[in-house]
Amino acid sequence: NYLVDVGGERYVLKHYGGNIVVGGQLQRRILHLLERNVGGLNYRKPLFLRSPDDAISLEKKVLDNWKNSGIDAPIVEDLDHENLLLSYIKGENAACKLKTGQLTDENLKSLIETISHIRTLALERRDPYLLHNDMHLANFMYDSNGNAIPIDPGLPFKEDLTLEQLDTHINLFMCYSLISPCFGYDQETSFKRKEILNHFVSTLDKPTLQEMRRINKSLPFVERAYLNATQIFQGNREYLNFVNSFSPRQCAKVDQYIKAALRRI
Repeated sequence: NYLVDVGGERYVLKHYGGNIVVGGQLQRRILHLLERNVGGLNYRKPLFLRSPDDAISLEKKVLDNWKNSGIDAPIVEDLDHENLLLSYIKGENAACKLKTGQLTDENLKSLIETISHIRTLALERRDPYLLHNDMHLANFMYDSNGNAIPIDPGLPFKEDLTLEQLDTHINLFMCYSLISPCFGYDQETSFKRKEILNHFVSTLDKPTLQEMRRINKSLPFVERAYLNATQIFQGNREYLNFVNSFSPRQCAKVDQYIKAALRRI
């Protein structure tokens, strides 16, 4: 993303680049992981089937839907085959505010209410293009009044999923992102992240939570060990953290939160 000035006004320019080229055994193994039904990831369209046009048209569609539904979010000002020009929102995302200790209880309340409102509208209107398809803390900004604003809903998903299936997978991935080092989890933020996770699952209905438990699968040990070893040799710590997000231990953690939410219903 780039901050640009046009006629004295600030905008955000998102550049999507070219198509992803798949080559080599390691990259095929990574793609295989991202197509597996682990941690809710299975809702995402495989990387090699995505294109800039896919992401741009999807993000524009969701952002336009949010705008037409009265949801504060970036507004699409212009686009071409590789770029989106969006209105500028001054502020910090939820992940940054959490990291710096500035995420207040009111911020947290606004975040949960925004997510719940988006889900409610999508399910009521039976429209998957209202859902936020890439939910994690960095994809929610805060305006000057402390209100949560969803951003970056441009992750292509599989069109053959039902609305409920898509919603369930997205919710499950959100849970994993809150306890994943790849998404900023550390000891300093662990308490607040657990609080967010508890609040989030408490907004979900019983059928959704039950389905989340059913599809909550960890990455098989042999495959995880292979990917871990490969990444250690190549020194890619970020991807190693991503792989470890879907370990049996993490899977069990997420299951505990979902079970606790079910007991409260």
